[in-house]
Amino acid sequence: MIYLNPRLTLIARSAPMPPIVASGEFFMTVRDIYDHINAFAPFDQIWLKDNVGLLVGGSLHPVSAVMTALDITPGVVRQAREAGCELIVSHHPVIYYPIKGLAVDDPVYLLAQSGIAAICAHTNADFASGGINDCLADLLGLGGVEPLYPADGSLPSRVGGLREPMRAEKFCEFVKAKTGCGVLRYARADNAERVERVA
Repeated sequence: MIYLNPRLTLIARSAPMPPIVASGEFFMTVRDIYDHINAFAPFDQIWLKDNVGLLVGGSLHPVSAVMTALDITPGVVRQAREAGCELIVSHHPVIYYPIKGLAVDDPVYLLAQSGIAAICAHTNADFASGGINDCLADLLGLGGVEPLYPADGSLPSRVGGLREPMRAEKFCEFVKAKTGCGVLRYARADNAERVERVA
């Protein structure tokens, strides 16, 4: 949970506390937070079919508390509402495919009903310098990290080398331990007994 103070700085809190509501001329809006994210992970630098940015709500809506999430689920919306958040920032888009109907338990319906805005930063956060790809490369201790440009002309991911080559199964266990994942799925290539470089 992130609470905002009247001086427009972000404060991370691990324990629940009432949001600090800005008064007078000092307040933050959804647009302020959008602009902050856009400065380091531009919303126009995405995979062509991605859907990012302000996907629900208005840009001028005042914000005193923000929830962050990987995915915006009905439970996340309820938790944000109970915590008094006016905005959820997520990695995965809450709207990806065209909406043809909204059920009462759909996250988009719940966001609108609760007056909570949603900013989603997906592949722009992946591609950004210091973004998700760089964080994963750093977490895995990859060396010689460089951009990897896809053949389709989209923005680059990263590629780098392991300090020591590993068998595929050992590398999967290594990734699980480093990331804290309980489950990891992978496809094994017949000619990839050892992993040396990772993208």
